[in-house]
Amino acid sequence: MVRRYWHGIIRLLAFSVVAFLLVGCGAASAAGSAPPTVEPVATPLLPPECLGPQASVCAAALTVLDAAGQTQLPDNLAYQPLPAHNFTFGPPAAGNALFISGNPINLLVTVANPTNAPLTVDDVWLRVVGFTPFTGTIPNAFAACDMRAYTTRGVQPLGTCALGDDPPATYGYPVALAGAITPGMVIPLQLAYTAEGHLATGTISIAPYQTSGGNTTQLAIAIAPQRAGTYQFQVGILVHGGVPQYFAPVLAALAVNPSDIQTYWSADNCPAFARQGQLPATGAYLCPGPVTP
Repeated sequence: MVRRYWHGIIRLLAFSVVAFLLVGCGAASAAGSAPPTVEPVATPLLPPECLGPQASVCAAALTVLDAAGQTQLPDNLAYQPLPAHNFTFGPPAAGNALFISGNPINLLVTVANPTNAPLTVDDVWLRVVGFTPFTGTIPNAFAACDMRAYTTRGVQPLGTCALGDDPPATYGYPVALAGAITPGMVIPLQLAYTAEGHLATGTISIAPYQTSGGNTTQLAIAIAPQRAGTYQFQVGILVHGGVPQYFAPVLAALAVNPSDIQTYWSADNCPAFARQGQLPATGAYLCPGPVTP
């Protein structure tokens, strides 16, 4: 009886010692663990275009976007179906791009605010720096971003043309250039539909670039010229409380009429050749013909 009593006491003491040690180890572990580190958020560096003296808003990027990718081709192409691999698909090279009537010239201006406070843009202008009428002809052209070819199964897609023209917020300004074009003329622009189809009204507020995580605002100006020629443009803005400023880069584009194109290459022109038995039985092709939309 006495032996059982002492055995019970010994077991109780053993359990107490183990529990004490476990609690002590847990406390020591909790006390010794380092607090979680919080990585500092790096302040975005200003784009190189915004490092010089700025009146206010700077143009982080300016580009001319040819959504259809219409481009000039070599002059001496045979008037017959040609293999699709003879053509370079994708965004056209700047020197060969052209805008056939119906394909608007899109000027994309990405503006950034290099100051420490929000800025409000009250007005946007388009200035025609120069205009040279086009009086010649384009022997061959095609839409490099059409991304289609013709096979015996019909018109087949070849892929997509990544133009990078889908910003989160775009303020659009449609412009129709008709009548006389005078170098130096300034066209005031009004806010219109954004690329996403949302109506944008009033002024534009641009957050500070560095304290907003590198936010920018893109202005999209769609120009529908009515006269064939090479156009040169500058985009200007008026920041509330400031003076008008024009961004230095001059953007140039060649606009032509369908009648200025002698031969247009497209998959849509191939069925006529197929009906006449002039299309090979295998492979993918583009065919010459009239300008297609």
